[in-house]
Amino acid sequence: MTRSSYTARLEAPVKEFYDRARERLKGANKILEQGEYAMAVGAAYYAMLYAARAALSECDLYAKTHRGTWNIVRQTLVTEGALDAELVSDASRLAELRERADYDALIVEREQAERAARPRSNDALSRR
Repeated sequence: MTRSSYTARLEAPVKEFYDRARERLKGANKILEQGEYAMAVGAAYYAMLYAARAALSECDLYAKTHRGTWNIVRQTLVTEGALDAELVSDASRLAELRERADYDALIVEREQAERAARPRSNDALSRR
């Protein structure tokens, strides 16, 4: 895959992406404790997105959109074995839940929000 096949470059350094991911994850857990389950899902999703963008930026890869980010993650990090495909599947499920909560007024249950705010990817973030 050539560099030209990637979309517009985002200029945030790796550390800033990881910092945003940690902030969103911390916020997701605070919001979860307040009983705002749909909002917790949204914050958890963005934590995963920022972590994915950080991992890509470590490889000097960038995407303009959410979908582009996840596509590049699959095409590079997962294919190369640098990232577990199951984490990307978790992100896809979380994205769908977030979208349904945001756009379809889906009522998010506590258990769904807890799974979202405490995905396996948290372990990777805590090691950064």
